[in-house]
Parts: sequence; structure tokens; C-alpha cells
Amino acid sequence: PKAMPEAIAAWIITGGDIVILYDTNEKKSKLSFEEEATESSVNSNSTDDTASSMIKKWFNKELVSMNIIIVGAGLTGIELARRLIQDKNNVVIIDNNPEIVSHISNRLDCMVLEADGNSLENLKEAGIEKADALVVVTNSDEVNMITCSLVDSLYPEITKIARVRNS
Repeated sequence: PKAMPEAIAAWIITGGDIVILYDTNEKKSKLSFEEEATESSVNSNSTDDTASSMIKKWFNKELVSMNIIIVGAGLTGIELARRLIQDKNNVVIIDNNPEIVSHISNRLDCMVLEADGNSLENLKEAGIEKADALVVVTNSDEVNMITCSLVDSLYPEITKIARVRNS
């Protein structure tokens, strides 16, 4: 599997939410990422340096272009997509709000699907079989975790990230 791009790592480090990184191939608990990132950021002058070092530490791989599916086109999903596209990654956004989908498809250079992201059929249409990463950032923590769990049961090799809020 390929390493996560820096934009995802930077989002994880600076997002302020608890992020659960699903990876059945890793024995290390990903829940400690926030603690490690905080410790690393104390010793680093920039978020990008921290993101790079965390990626290299975790995956021990060079950063390359990836196929990434983002479920949820709120502020976090759109900003993450913008950064990933800027880094030359292939991005697919899934959201069930027709107004948001129309708005995004006219402004971002990526595939945008109007659909529920927790449906396996819709994820297959988005190209989950060829995806390197799935990032689920809907406004429902339960949907985020269930979607990652569903994908993990069928595609354990894909890196899965679910946003879970502190409150």
C-alpha cells in the first residue's frame, strides 16, 4: 500500500478532532496518533514538517499520488479535497446534498457523486476497489465509523480514516 499524502496527515494533526485511523495490517494503535503528533509538533517549527515525519514514521514510504474517496462535503471534506487535488491526487467526493454536490462539481477538479457514502454500491461506483484511502467526514460520527468498518471488512488494504468529534 502507498503512504498517505501530507494533506491528510496535516488535517489529522491540525483538525482538532479525534481521528480513528482504521488499518488492520498495523499492530500499532492508531488512536495514539494525536498524542504522537502533539509531541512531534513541540519539536517542529511547521505543521508540514510534522506531517511528513509522522507519515514517514508510520508508513516508512515515499509519498506518491493516490486515489482517495472523501465521504462528506462539509467544510472539512472540501478543504481536504482541495489540498489533496493540489497535491496531484485523484479525489472522489460523495455527499447526499444536491446543492453542495452542484457547488463542488463546478469548483473542484474531481469526481463528485450525489449519493449516500455509507452504501457499498455507491462506494463501488466511486471506485473503492482501486482506492488507496477512504476519508469519512460526515456530520455523523456513527456514520463515519460504520462506513469505515464496512469498508474495512471488504477492503482491509485500504487506509480508512473516520472523523470522530470530542464533544
